[in-house]
Amino acid sequence: MEGNAGPNLMPGPSGVGTGAANVNGNQGPMGSVQFEPSGERNYDFAPRWIRTPTARSLGSVYPTQALQQGRSGTAVIKCTLTTESVLSACQVISETPRNQGFGDAALTLAPDLNIRPAVKAGHAVRTDINLTAHFIAPPPAVGSYIAGVDTRYLQKYLTNPLWEHTPTYSQVVAAYPARARSAGQSGRVSLDCTLGADGFFSSCLVMNEEPVGYGFGAAAAELAKSFKTSPTLPEGRSVLGGVVKVPFAFTSRMLNPSTTPLAEPVLTAVPSNRDIAAAFPRAARTAGIGQTRAALDCVVGQTGALSNCKAVVEAPAGYNVAVGAMQLASKYRVSPWSPEGLPVAGSRVRVPISYNLAVR
Repeated sequence: MEGNAGPNLMPGPSGVGTGAANVNGNQGPMGSVQFEPSGERNYDFAPRWIRTPTARSLGSVYPTQALQQGRSGTAVIKCTLTTESVLSACQVISETPRNQGFGDAALTLAPDLNIRPAVKAGHAVRTDINLTAHFIAPPPAVGSYIAGVDTRYLQKYLTNPLWEHTPTYSQVVAAYPARARSAGQSGRVSLDCTLGADGFFSSCLVMNEEPVGYGFGAAAAELAKSFKTSPTLPEGRSVLGGVVKVPFAFTSRMLNPSTTPLAEPVLTAVPSNRDIAAAFPRAARTAGIGQTRAALDCVVGQTGALSNCKAVVEAPAGYNVAVGAMQLASKYRVSPWSPEGLPVAGSRVRVPISYNLAVR
């Protein structure tokens, strides 16, 4: 997990820590992105932009239907800005108008944003920020002489893909660029990858690379060959031609064999109520105990399945709570790639399991 201290940084300008960037397209504004820290101010120097967003990055995530209808919108998301400039644990706080895709658009945009972390006592520190994205609909084309916005770069992204295969933690470490490895340099990459009919990527384009010149973009493009999703969408359509934004977080802590930077596990499958009831320990039921908890420490496979699990929490003790939890391990699936761009496959994760059953 992230610590509070990071590499030494040159301090930036102090202040309230807001950052605003207007984004202009070929035919005028496409919107703006601004951020401000939230919660307790635990820094000396506020976060600030490394590079402001481009019209291409903002326009590429514009909700398709809203764009076609000339509808503008705004979304606010809350994220944690890590010591390595990664926006993690992002969630939608609000969107206007609702149910038009602007919240998902802001989440999709997050990996393309470059924000320098806050600094305290010369070190980078984690900060919660609220990020507001304004999407301004461009003017439509009129006649033959007044051009509308250039929409060639607009994409329709597939969000939250269910990965069947991703690179493992050890594969990402092995692919760490040599120059960055020698310098102990961390980096981030965002790829826009197009899916083939088989669920593998047919091509990838580097949309964001920070810092440049260390080989992070090339390393990410090579690792992208190991990603695979289901060839069909839940509604039965082929994924052929779909575009997925894939973030990569190369953290220098990966180069230390004694540490494993873990991402928060994202569960993609959980036991049913029937599974939970069947695994509930008989000893606890007999004793009239309905509230129990356990935690499993497991290895995540490339498909997201859990293996080599061991119980590390059991409460109350003496009622086979851990045994029941182990029976549920096969029912869980974890996304093998985190939303922040960290490899989860090949690493260990902790899965909490709580029971709250009515016992008669």
